[in-house]
Amino acid sequence: MISPIRWAPNGRYADEAPFQMKLLSSPRFQGLFAASLPPLLPLIVALGLRLWQIDLAPFDSDQGRLLAGAAAFVDSGRIPQTSGLTFTIGVNHPPLVTFLLALPMLVSKDASWIAAFQASLDALGAIFLYLVGRDLGGRWTGLATGLLYAAWPAAILYGRLIWNPDLVPFFAAIGLWGAVGFALRGDSRHLAAGGLAICCAAQLHPSAASLLPVLGIVAIVRWRDIRWKPLALAAGALGLILAPYIWLQITTGWADLWAVGAYLGIPKHFAGEAFYLAASLIGGDLRRQLTSGSTQMDPSLFTEPLTWVSLALVTTGGMVALRKPGGWVALLWLLTPILLALRSAESVYPHYLLDVLPGAAALAGVALSTIRPLPIGVTILATIVATRSVDAFGFEQAVAARDVILPFGPALRYSEQAARLAVQLNPGKDLLVGRPDSRGDFFGYLTRNRFPIARFDSRNSVVLRPEGAFYIAEAEGHAVPFLTSAFGPPVATVSTPAGRPVFALFDVAPEAAAVALATLPPQPLDADIGHVARVIGYHDAGLRAGNPSNVELAWQVTATAFPRWLDLHLFGHLVDTDGRGWSTNPDINPFVVEDWRVGDSVHTWLDLDPRPDTPTGGYWLETGFYQLYVGDRPHVYDGARDIGTFLRLGPLKVSGVNAATAGATQATFGNQEISLVGVELRDQQVILTWHANRKPLRDYTVFVHALDAAGKLVGQNDSKPARDSYPTTLWDAGETIQDLHQLDGNLGSAIQLEIGLYSRPSLERLSVVDSQGRPIGDHLTTSIR
Repeated sequence: MISPIRWAPNGRYADEAPFQMKLLSSPRFQGLFAASLPPLLPLIVALGLRLWQIDLAPFDSDQGRLLAGAAAFVDSGRIPQTSGLTFTIGVNHPPLVTFLLALPMLVSKDASWIAAFQASLDALGAIFLYLVGRDLGGRWTGLATGLLYAAWPAAILYGRLIWNPDLVPFFAAIGLWGAVGFALRGDSRHLAAGGLAICCAAQLHPSAASLLPVLGIVAIVRWRDIRWKPLALAAGALGLILAPYIWLQITTGWADLWAVGAYLGIPKHFAGEAFYLAASLIGGDLRRQLTSGSTQMDPSLFTEPLTWVSLALVTTGGMVALRKPGGWVALLWLLTPILLALRSAESVYPHYLLDVLPGAAALAGVALSTIRPLPIGVTILATIVATRSVDAFGFEQAVAARDVILPFGPALRYSEQAARLAVQLNPGKDLLVGRPDSRGDFFGYLTRNRFPIARFDSRNSVVLRPEGAFYIAEAEGHAVPFLTSAFGPPVATVSTPAGRPVFALFDVAPEAAAVALATLPPQPLDADIGHVARVIGYHDAGLRAGNPSNVELAWQVTATAFPRWLDLHLFGHLVDTDGRGWSTNPDINPFVVEDWRVGDSVHTWLDLDPRPDTPTGGYWLETGFYQLYVGDRPHVYDGARDIGTFLRLGPLKVSGVNAATAGATQATFGNQEISLVGVELRDQQVILTWHANRKPLRDYTVFVHALDAAGKLVGQNDSKPARDSYPTTLWDAGETIQDLHQLDGNLGSAIQLEIGLYSRPSLERLSVVDSQGRPIGDHLTTSIR
């Protein structure tokens, strides 16, 4: 026991001190202080790391929908049956997350305040893990366990994000506390609390149900100690939480249960990425948590020193825990979710495995507590916590500067600033929100639904409405430069402390919108897309091999597409005449179909990246829409004629590798425009090699005639160069072009070719001079036998 503090103000003995000083010096108070400090320290660290600059937490569409549902519950008092979202397996979320998010809304609906509430809830998990560690090895083990979880990068990142799966670690920590407590003491209250917590976690994400078998094993091992009253109370509480959801299932014929059954019937595959993702969650730093969202395994994870330290502690703790009473529970708590994730019908993502964090922290805490002498263990723990804390503070600074882009959505701080600017505008026009992947609906919550909102992808698209609109668009991408060029500088900008723009706000009047709508791209077009949209033109800014290049597509909404089309993504493939692909635009969601309005005009930029080895020449852009997941494509119509499920635009020039080699000049056409520098016959094919002496004046057609000994035509081909894919209008001075022509007819008797150029529709041929500059008429005659 700690020795009593002897407080002697003004040189007097403690017994003569005021009552407050006597209270502080009392053995009872000091004992209480000594008992409460160890669990409070992890809580303080956890709160500090999670709440520091909480307004930099990510905020995206899912967060907006979750908060909108909770706000509706608070405002109306109507108990929701779901959260309004669905899991990827097609099952509705139970309303638990709505109930939880409604609690802070009783004070304020401010999104940063609610993020702080969720972060604080996750921080409370450190106390339960302290209690787990104390049960497994005493106060030092508990302190190590709690502090490790408090500073765990994955717990910090996900704990700050308003999202139902990110509450799973908190409930998993309670579940582990309950399971270990029952395994050690046989107290059914622990089992009831743990079971209720895991049932709640499974409502937040189904993957947490993987912990229920562990609780079942614990219950079986100590079945004689089970008392039914605590379990009945827990079951009653669970029933109250689930009652609205159960009623929904009754009224819908248990639709979600059928969906679960259908999912379980899908063939499973071995999901080896589960091992990597678990290692990343346990050992990776904060930046690693951003990149591990992909199922692609990145070996650089194992170049991080703390990855090895963390994994070594967890592994050692697992071996040590097997020799401790109740330690096997913590080991199963870690391994079971990973092992069950190995057989999956879909890819495994990090948030599927967040329930491993409490078990990993407990095992690492056990390992640290066994290190002797004690100061070494304390030093290791302090180093880990300090390093992780410095990393966390530096990470948030990078987020504030936009040096780190959060994949879960932009930092809440900047979205809230943009929303505050918007609500100062007078209502009367729609608010068009430009964000990557068209995920801008959360501005409805942030602006308190002050405006009707339409969403587009600001990286590659911008939507124009005849009646004008307000715009909030992320600064990076094509939208803001287009809006600035068409309508002038933004009326307001949200920037980082260093002045880096994040959002731009525009106020577009109907008159200005009308002028922009009347401006068409240089290449006009009229193609009907599924009788819901019309492509009206396109423009390429110059495509270069090995360099990012874009093609601008202009299209209009002609009919309501929703709900016939729930979504329409746009694809773009750059192909040659034979259909070989040379560049693929990442498929995009340019404009949310639900927000389409007849008369909307959309400019979309397809960002291409032709391969470095792309030969110079003419190519085609195949583009069209499709419905995500389903794959259905709206048909394309040229007038009344159905031309398939994609539109072919072009030809488009790519400046790349010049594959053709110029030989000796055989003839020159026009006013020194084009020289023929090679002729080769291969069966029915004639390969011509041209050299552009200067940029051709017109779009010429090449004719190749095969003649027999009597001068009779026995084969021919008339087409634009490169089988119509590389017209002379795309040629530049100095280029050498290979031009293949497939001749019809029988060339067995052919002895010579006539080669020339003419323009349509006049059919006027270019004059020709030979290699000596002598006029030879309107074509070159060359022998092939």
